[in-house]
Amino acid sequence: MIVKYKRARENKGFGKEKDTCLTLEKDYLVLGIAFMPLQGSPIRINDDGSITPLDNCMLVRILSDDDSYPIMEELKYFDIINDRIPENWTFRLTINGYHEIAPQALGGNFWEEYEDRFVDDNGDREENEATEVLDDVLRILHQFHDWKYPPKKKQEGYKHVSVDQYLWKNNVKRESD
Repeated sequence: MIVKYKRARENKGFGKEKDTCLTLEKDYLVLGIAFMPLQGSPIRINDDGSITPLDNCMLVRILSDDDSYPIMEELKYFDIINDRIPENWTFRLTINGYHEIAPQALGGNFWEEYEDRFVDDNGDREENEATEVLDDVLRILHQFHDWKYPPKKKQEGYKHVSVDQYLWKNNVKRESD
């Protein structure tokens, strides 16, 4: 799925006057779609601790412009340019009550493992298996949508882990298994 950022977000990030995460009129590759069943009023807790009511419960996971970090944003700010999703995407209920449709490799505790790459005594970002899996998923999605994907420099001495190896290691079965 590909979306175009068309309507400026109200929350641009804590202490930011200009939105550095997203660029108006830019197309973004979707890494997942999440929605909350209509039960009560969904909210977002912002970086500064304030609460924003979500009037549109549909979210998309995309890569931000400022640091290529995966973020969840309300679909109301985007137009859908291409609604195709690969057949290996799965549907699951997340721990926070959202229903999510995303690549199978990004399920389970993937995002917690991905966050672990930021834990470093020196404050530097470290690569881990989840980083490599996300890179593989991005490459697959770019191929699916016929988008060019820039090659990623491999960290010296780091063993590449494929999506299949990650799924096997974390005891996740593919839909075809």
